[in-house]
Amino acid sequence: MSSTKHTSKRKQDDLSPSIKIRKPKKLQLDKKNKISNLFQIEFTPETYERILGDYRNIRVHSNDCVPNTFKLLGIIDEETAIKLANQNRDGFYDYQIYEILNNYVKERSFNKYKIDTLIQEETSSLKIESMLKDNHVTQILFRRPFPHSGHSTTVLKYKNQLHILDPQEKIYCIGIEKINEYITHHGFNSYVIFYVRENTEEEMDSKKTNTKKYTYRRQNRRNTKRRNTKRKNTNRRNRK
Repeated sequence: MSSTKHTSKRKQDDLSPSIKIRKPKKLQLDKKNKISNLFQIEFTPETYERILGDYRNIRVHSNDCVPNTFKLLGIIDEETAIKLANQNRDGFYDYQIYEILNNYVKERSFNKYKIDTLIQEETSSLKIESMLKDNHVTQILFRRPFPHSGHSTTVLKYKNQLHILDPQEKIYCIGIEKINEYITHHGFNSYVIFYVRENTEEEMDSKKTNTKKYTYRRQNRRNTKRRNTKRKNTNRRNRK
C-alpha cells in the first residue's frame, strides 16, 4: 500500500448541523461475483435531499478530510472524527484508512466480509461509475503527482448519475463533466477505491478458533484469581 497521505485545504464558510447517511443493515456482495465488489453504503433518497443543506464538517484543521469522509459515511460519529483528526494532524496513510474500513466491514457483517484490496485507477477513466449502485456512496482517495498530498472524499450515485460530495470542502459536483472539472482543478491524476470480499471458510474457522482460545485463556485467568483469593482468605482465618 502506498505511503501517500491524504490531506487537503478546506473552505472557511459557515456550515449547518450534520445529517449522517444511514448505515445498511448488513454489507452484501452480489451472488454473481463472490470474489470482490466495490465497498459501498446505501443511503435513502430522503437523506440525499437534505444532506447538502444540513451537513457541516468537523473543522479541526486543514488535513482532516479522512475523518470528515468517515463521518459523512456514518462509519464514525462526530466525537470520534474530532479525536481522529487531532491524533493525525498531518493526514492519514492508506493503511490507516484500510484498517478503519476493514474493522467497520467485519463488525457490520459479523466477520463474514472484509476489505480485500485497494485498486488504483487513472482519473482519465472513471470506472467507478459502472461499479457504484444507485442510491449508494463510497469513499475515494484522490492522488496528486509526487510530492503533493492526496485527498479523501465521497462519490455517490443518485438517479443513476454520478456525484462527488466533498464533506471537508463542501464541494458538490453532479455529472461526469463537473466531476472532471473538479479533478482537473485540484490536480488529481489517479484515485484509489476499496474492494470487499467474502471471508473463506478457513478464515471463518480461524476466527472461531482464536475466539475459543481467547475465551479459554480468559477463563483460566479467572479460575486462577479465584484460587488465589480462596488461599488468601484461608491464610487470614488461620492467622486469627
